[in-house]
Formats: sequence, structure tokens, C-alpha cells
Amino acid sequence: MDKKEEVKALTFLVREKGKLLNEIVDFTNRQTKFIESEDMNKLQNVIEKKQRVIDRVDRIDKGFSKQFDGIKKKYNIKEISEIDVDRDVLLELKEETKKVYELLNDIKKIEAKNKDIMKENLDKVKAKVKSVRHGKKITSGYYKKSEQNYGYFIDKNK
Repeated sequence: MDKKEEVKALTFLVREKGKLLNEIVDFTNRQTKFIESEDMNKLQNVIEKKQRVIDRVDRIDKGFSKQFDGIKKKYNIKEISEIDVDRDVLLELKEETKKVYELLNDIKKIEAKNKDIMKENLDKVKAKVKSVRHGKKITSGYYKKSEQNYGYFIDKNK
């Protein structure tokens, strides 16, 4: 494989990663919907599907790193921009990489929003639990068992 083909192979991997990241954006937006509606079953299902896509992205990342390290070693370069190929080929790789970074940033923003919504929901649940505990404490005062086994108003024989 020549230099141009090797860089195109990297571009292909980055493009595939971008497609998968678009799926992750979709799953993350669906997570938001299920978090807001508090539908935990559907949320769990989406999380599992999203994790499978994340695993695929990890495999692509490993493949990219292996190929990229091989190119750097083969051509004795530190950065891909140092490789002697058509500028258009490098520009295409750069553009695809930029798209990936934008998608990652989008995912990060949505995840932060989801985290905030989950925190709000957790705070609401904590407040309900606290209220229930308080109500239980008050109620238990009305139904306290007497610790005395004999009558209050009856004298004991001496």
C-alpha cells in the first residue's frame, strides 16, 4: 500500500467512527427522553444498545491507532501532516477528524444535560424518602407500646 492509500485507510476509519458517533448521539438523545419520562426499562435498553456501539468505536480506535503508529514508524514521522502525499488527501482526513471532534463535543453536552436531569430526579427521590421517614417517625409516636405491664392507677399491695 502506498502513502496515499494508507492515509485514505485512516480517513475511512475516521469516517466509520463518525457514523457510529452519530448513532451514539441518537441514543444519547433517546436517553434524555427516557430520563425525563422516568421510563427506566427503556432507558436501560437504550444504554445497553449504546454500549454496544461504544464497543465498536473502541475497536475502530484501536485499529486506527495501530495503523497510524505503523505509518509513523514506516515513514519516520511524528505527525500525519509530515507525510508526503496530496494535500487533498490530508485535508479530507483533517475534515473527517474535525467532524468526529464536533460529534464528541455534542455527546459530551447531551451527557452533561442527562447527568443534571438524573441528579434532579435523585434529589426529588431523596426528598420523598426523607418525607416518608419523617412521617413514619411522627406516626410511630401515636402507636407507641406502653412499657409498663401493670395498671397506672392501681396501687401495689405491700
